[in-house]
Amino acid sequence: MSIHLDQMRRHTLDYLDALWADESIGGGHKYMPEGRVSILSTSNAAWIYHLLQAHDKIGKYGKDASSWLKSQQQPDGRFIHDPARHPKYCAGPSHALFVVSRALDIYGCSLESTPAYLVPLLSAEQLDQWFSAIDWKGESSSHHDVLAIVAGLKSAPSSAWLDTLFSHLDRQQDQDTGCWSFNWRNLDANLPNMSRSFAYTNIYINFGRIPPHADRMIETAIALQKPSGIWEHFMDLPEYFTMDAVFLIWRIGNLIHYPLEKRLPALLRAADAMDAHFSAHPPSSYDQLHSLTATLETLALLGEALPERYPASIPWLFDWTKKF
Repeated sequence: MSIHLDQMRRHTLDYLDALWADESIGGGHKYMPEGRVSILSTSNAAWIYHLLQAHDKIGKYGKDASSWLKSQQQPDGRFIHDPARHPKYCAGPSHALFVVSRALDIYGCSLESTPAYLVPLLSAEQLDQWFSAIDWKGESSSHHDVLAIVAGLKSAPSSAWLDTLFSHLDRQQDQDTGCWSFNWRNLDANLPNMSRSFAYTNIYINFGRIPPHADRMIETAIALQKPSGIWEHFMDLPEYFTMDAVFLIWRIGNLIHYPLEKRLPALLRAADAMDAHFSAHPPSSYDQLHSLTATLETLALLGEALPERYPASIPWLFDWTKKF
């Protein structure tokens, strides 16, 4: 059974309304009905509103949500995922800056300046030293650190800065698979990682470039799809790895004119998996908006690829390549 996106949209927006709460400064979204307002949920709500083109909700909540999010910024410019407010997801400040920056962009209330702790990295020389000091195959490395630098930019970078950025990203890419990898959860330092590949690919596109070996990256993504139709390593439910892989197969495939007939079976398997997932897990069953964001974004991509299967009177808008 296919999913009607209009019905999914209504259910999602009703759920987000139920998660809203006023705060002493502005307001925000709770990570679950019995939880507390958090940076992650408030930011993810903005992403979902943008995805669903819910302009009325952006108008209703945007000013207060932006005020609350900005009030959470630390003196040095960092944002911190507070485990007391969101105990199920406690990534580092780079991830927090990334999600907040894009949320504020959606609400039209962007940060006024580059966060102070990132200012040194606006130098090409400092950026080169920063990249060179990190073991990018190690488990402690995070592509969110790179996303945060790009998200924090408040003026156009120099050509030298961009050359430095992309020379390091090129260096990290595995030419045989076309993907980026790292030793995630001590699994395998050379296992292609869909999330890092997605993140870096979006940086290339954001600056008007196509990542090297994009055809091999698509082929690798197709080959890594599980029989169930998803891409997650450690769970049987779709989340960000599935969203990332569908993006690479669909959007990047289109960008480089990779034959659709070679991609379509993987997209159809993913659609079957998403239909089965949402039949058992409606939006209101999620206990965190972060996971819901990934599955809704996957539906948006599949809606583009298979419009006859996912009718919608209001098209869903996946545009991570335009805003960080």
